[in-house]
Amino acid sequence: MLINRFFLICYQLILLFVTKATYARRFNVQLHAAAGDVEAVRAEQDAFLDQLQQSNLSFSVRFRYTRAINAISIDIPDSNNVSLSSSPLQDIFQQQNFLTKQPLVRQYWPGKRYPRPFSPLGNNNQSSDDVKQGTPNLVKAHQMTGVHNITWTGKGIKLAILDTGVDYTHPDLGGCIGESCRIAHGYDLVGDHYGETDNDNPIPDPDPMDVCDGHGTHVTGIIAASGDDPSFVGVAPEVELGVWRIFGCAGDTDDDVILEAVDRAIEAGSNIINLSLGGDQSAWQEDALAVALSNVGDLGIMVVVAQGNEGNDGIARTPSPSIGHHVMAVGSVDNKNKLAQGFKVTNIDGEEPFFEYRLSGDSSSNPFPDKIRLMIPISPITNDTGSLKEKEKERHGCQPYQIPFEREKSDNDTYPIVALVKRGKCSFVEKALNLQNVGIAGMLVYEDDIKSDEPLLSVGFKSKQIQIPVGSIQNDILTLFKNNSFLDVERVNQVIELPTAGLLSKFSTWGPDAELHLKPDLAAVGGSIYSTFPMNLGKYRTMSGTSMATPYLSGCIALYMQATGSRSPAQIFQALINYAQPVVTHHQQNRLESPIKQGGGLVQIHNAIEGQTSVSPYKLELNDTQFFEPEKILYIKNKSPVQRIYYLEHQPAAAIAGYDFSKSAVPRYRPLHVDANATVKFEYTEVTIQPNSTQSIRIRFNPPSTDLATTSPRYRYYYKHLLYGGYIKIFTINKNQKDSDNKEVEELIHVPYMGALDNQRDLPIFDTVKGYPRIEPTNKTTFSFRHRNDLLYLHIRLGNPTARLRTVLVNQENKRLGTLVDGYQKWVSRNDHTDKMYTLEWDGKIILPSSVSSSRRPSTIRSGNSMVNVQHHNYSSNSTQTIDSQQDQQKYYDKKAVVQRTVPPGRYKIRVSALKIFGDPLLKDDWEIWYSPEFDIV
Repeated sequence: MLINRFFLICYQLILLFVTKATYARRFNVQLHAAAGDVEAVRAEQDAFLDQLQQSNLSFSVRFRYTRAINAISIDIPDSNNVSLSSSPLQDIFQQQNFLTKQPLVRQYWPGKRYPRPFSPLGNNNQSSDDVKQGTPNLVKAHQMTGVHNITWTGKGIKLAILDTGVDYTHPDLGGCIGESCRIAHGYDLVGDHYGETDNDNPIPDPDPMDVCDGHGTHVTGIIAASGDDPSFVGVAPEVELGVWRIFGCAGDTDDDVILEAVDRAIEAGSNIINLSLGGDQSAWQEDALAVALSNVGDLGIMVVVAQGNEGNDGIARTPSPSIGHHVMAVGSVDNKNKLAQGFKVTNIDGEEPFFEYRLSGDSSSNPFPDKIRLMIPISPITNDTGSLKEKEKERHGCQPYQIPFEREKSDNDTYPIVALVKRGKCSFVEKALNLQNVGIAGMLVYEDDIKSDEPLLSVGFKSKQIQIPVGSIQNDILTLFKNNSFLDVERVNQVIELPTAGLLSKFSTWGPDAELHLKPDLAAVGGSIYSTFPMNLGKYRTMSGTSMATPYLSGCIALYMQATGSRSPAQIFQALINYAQPVVTHHQQNRLESPIKQGGGLVQIHNAIEGQTSVSPYKLELNDTQFFEPEKILYIKNKSPVQRIYYLEHQPAAAIAGYDFSKSAVPRYRPLHVDANATVKFEYTEVTIQPNSTQSIRIRFNPPSTDLATTSPRYRYYYKHLLYGGYIKIFTINKNQKDSDNKEVEELIHVPYMGALDNQRDLPIFDTVKGYPRIEPTNKTTFSFRHRNDLLYLHIRLGNPTARLRTVLVNQENKRLGTLVDGYQKWVSRNDHTDKMYTLEWDGKIILPSSVSSSRRPSTIRSGNSMVNVQHHNYSSNSTQTIDSQQDQQKYYDKKAVVQRTVPPGRYKIRVSALKIFGDPLLKDDWEIWYSPEFDIV
């Protein structure tokens, strides 16, 4: 899976991975006419295609979009004669040059592949059928969000689901598809085998049936399930559904397929579009999907997208398309209960405690025995005479055992032994082999420092040698070994109350983005959700993910639309965020979790529908220290027919320390919660507002104190670039109650805010602590590039994203000689906390700039329907020196290079430059620059 995702990253950035033989050649090309005017858009697209044909360019059209965006997806084969070289990678560069020169082209994006959605918890294929199915618990989620208090059903609202299809024969989904059915229409855009190879073509058909995956059927049930079981009813059971299948049975999908589905959903008159997918890396708002889906919001259609399941990949991980400005990004909160597989202890007086376990997906097909004896592995040979170090190895399962563990005599001596071993010191395979070799019947791994509300450890390994079942279990069970040398247990399934009920799911992806846009927008229940599944795959399934939270919120929006009659995305954003309930952290019940994890908080749809107040703006972005915006104005509107008194308070949330620069420029995979608060001063803390009137209130923020920078040496590594935030609490009280210490709140609203200490511009782009960038072979200083294996590999690892990444060849005086083929990229994502990297393979050829220059300022690009600055904020710098001359720089940005040449013999270096966050491309000081060691070309 990691290898496939690594290939995906290379594909997205058109950086050639050293073992990959195929090359990106698909482009989404945006033209100038405004989307929505179908006749004008079609005419312009026809003119553009005529230009391509007149250029003798071989191409094929995959899709034409007219509603979400005026764009065409085209595929340009590598065999075109626009190239001056036989290199396929050179062909790609020339194709992009060709597109740049077309007068009808507004902008274009290389094709991007999106990973298929997955469930991080709950969808364990090694679980028993009963546990995989679970127990109906949507009613629990409805109690958490106010759905249980609503009589609205979503009737009259059209909701589009873009996913893996749907099993419309499921009785809880209406059992049919057609105009008179709950699922009114749909289409399969891809076919069963799409996404299994890099260059496959869609094989569409009119039937969106989901028989091989189940994700889309599960999503559909969360929104609209309704059958014989009153405890299992979707959020909006009478909504009209349209389902477009965008994934095959295996593999991923492409952004142009998604855009085609969006266009069809708009044509079908959809009020809401649900996308339970995301990218697998951080992204920019300038991504093709983010731009197009923001345009859809401008058309009056709500677009609801999963924030992602990369909660263990640190801060600033918001993917595209959820990063889109008018796209509602959804985080996840855990449900109240679930059906779990576990062990019930039977040899202890009193209660029979239950402990959940998780069977490894790489384990043997054999489950744990029904009755077993759990023991901590210390064998009698070393128990008395071995050193403490040896005993510790045994607890980790890393010590080869000479005989099975000593067992006390009891009536259950026939129970097979399963060993509890501690994580670490050696591989899972080594642990399991040591136990298997002495006849132990299974292995359960625990972690010492993990808390009870953490997800169970995923024990992964690849070895056919392991024949015993392997899994993980919470370390709580160790407390029972204080008075017992062993535990006799029975394997049972049991409904358990989740210790994380109502808290943010650990898997839910952290925001914001590089430019400090506050994401996610809201949270909904997505952890451990029971819903429909294809009939041939079990009929029901319990799954977890922001993929589940997204349809839950889409259903809530359908209820809001029906109840209020409003279809305005702006009004819906405002109402749902205003009335959401902020959630506390996992380990401090009196401390709110940061808005970058939950946005406005958990949706409270009943309150949003019944609410008589609106507050705008509905979220506040204070920016970083350099661009800090200390003063904001809130507008409170009293929509009720009576005069009301409003009170304002500040509720700080936990600040987040996302980096440890002593180890890597990439954010920590587990951010730290820090007690650091902004201070807030209100123009008024109490204000009277007349019926149907609006009052403005100025608020002034002061960021958290930076005394830590001078008093704590830990600040440099742990607290620098702290992300702080909280909520402005606005409420009314019962007018008959005057005791402010015991207020009976009539109406409660929250406005989230966030800011960042220090300057985003100062965040390191290159992960130099880990030794990147670097060239390989590391011990080679001479290249001839005369044969296939004589190549230079440039490895780049980014700790933070960059809007511009360029790679050039320079001489010993650092003068730029030319650009490495495909050495210029825009909107590049950061790497994650694994060892993945970007790799450029170089064969000794460079691209020379042409003599054509342009007067257009390179720091300005097109995004969506308007011109915006790259940095999104004003910038200032004391330096006016540019990396190269402005004219030379402009040639680079326009990418009108047309000459490729082989570098002559000599001594050279490679220069890699990354534009800093909020940087101006024309200023040298706004670039982070790395030079390779010198090397010779002979």
